[in-house]
Order: sequence, then structure tokens, then C-alpha cells
Amino acid sequence: MLDPITALILKVVASACVKFYLSSLLGAGQLAYDSGELGYKIPKWYMNPGRVSKTFYSYGTSVSGDEFESLEDARRRAIDQMAQHIRLSNRAIVEKQVRYDANSVKQRRLIELFVRGDGLEQFIRMNAKLDKKQLVRVTMPRDDMRAFVRMDMKAKTYIAYQSKSLNALKTRLMQQKTDDILDEMQAELAAWEKEAAALPGGLPPSGFKPGEIAPLPAEMPDADSLELPSSPADLPSPAAGPVPGAATGGGPWSDMEKELNDAK
Repeated sequence: MLDPITALILKVVASACVKFYLSSLLGAGQLAYDSGELGYKIPKWYMNPGRVSKTFYSYGTSVSGDEFESLEDARRRAIDQMAQHIRLSNRAIVEKQVRYDANSVKQRRLIELFVRGDGLEQFIRMNAKLDKKQLVRVTMPRDDMRAFVRMDMKAKTYIAYQSKSLNALKTRLMQQKTDDILDEMQAELAAWEKEAAALPGGLPPSGFKPGEIAPLPAEMPDADSLELPSSPADLPSPAAGPVPGAATGGGPWSDMEKELNDAK
């Protein structure tokens, strides 16, 4: 049998371990608060992550105006929260799955438009529904009503939207990369033409591309106008004398010199 003090210590340690395990499972969805200090009680379903594989939740709360205004403002905040989550996921997708040239202004602009997600709030209003709403009485610092809402979007709807947007981005990036390559080639050609224009001969004929063999002149000299020797006898005879480099006492050139002297 354990003494009471040891049993109490084990009980406290076990409770702490269980609480730590549950908090690690629930993550950010586990809220710790004292309703007496807050002045109101938070609904149990609020900020519950739910089953992310099937649905996508976002939450909002407000004490703006009367009950109806509070509910509408809380709904707007929930839409903003869902849009922010999608934009953050867009940024993560770009960092992990999309390749682009950071030095290209137009490619960077396409990435910025994808992350910004213009019209995203309108898409959420059309495809997400108000899943839960609740008004809670507030006692501190004054009597009021606080609205809590939860927006719900089906995971397959979100995935379809994300896939469509990502495919559109990749298509636009591919088109832009092609345009960038063509622009670079055009700039190189313009630079080459400018450099060629500075040469003494000026620009080459129209249609001539770098790397091609230069075209022949328009007028070639007539073969009859060239003065060629009429016979081998007109050719100048080599000067007589020893072969340069020949040695008198043999060597690799001595036999050749003898043959040349005998042929005179």
C-alpha cells in the first residue's frame, strides 16, 4: 500500500500527463478560460477544429450593435478568417510546388495574384454555409449580447477550387516563361544587329541571321580577266643552293640535298 502523500503525488502527475496528451491532440482548438473572468461563456463547439478531412471550419464572434448586427458582423469575421486560411495555404503551395523565376517581374506578379486570391471572399459566401450560431449573454464589463458563428465549407469544394486555381497559375506561368524566352532572344538579336551596324561593312543583307555563312558578293570577278601563267615555263624557278638546314656531314637532310643536286 502507498502512503497518502505518495498516492497524491502520483495522482497529480498522472492528471498532468493526461491533460498534456489531450492538449497536444486538440492543439489550438483547446481553449482555456474562466467564464467568470470573461463575463460570458464560450459555446463548446466554438473553435473546435472538427474533422478537417471532410469539412473546413472558420469562426467569428462580435458584440457589434444589436443581436442581428452582432450575428452579421461575426459571420463577416468568419468569412475573413476562412479567406486568410486559404491565402496562407496558397503561399505554402507556391513555396513547395511552384517553380518560377524570381527575377521575372511578370512571373512574380502572377504569384502575387495567386496568393492574394481576388474574389476569394465572394467564393466563400457562395460555397460556405453558416453551420452554427449562438448568442451569449455578457455580464462584464456591461450587460450585452455576444454572437458566435461557425462557417462550414466542404473539403471537396475547397480542394476543387484550389486545384483549379493552381492549374490556372501553372498555365499562365508556362506562357509567361515562353514569352520571357522570346523577349530575351529578341533582345540578343537587337544587340547583335546594333553591334554589326557599327562594323565598317554595316549591317548584313536582310534575312541574314547570326551564325550563318556570309553571302557571296553580288558581282564576282570574271575568270578571263584573271592573269594566270600560260605554261609551267612561265613559273619562276627556285633559287639554286643548298637546302636550308642541310648538314655537310650527313644527317637527315644530306640525301635529299644530293637528290636535288643530281636533278639539275
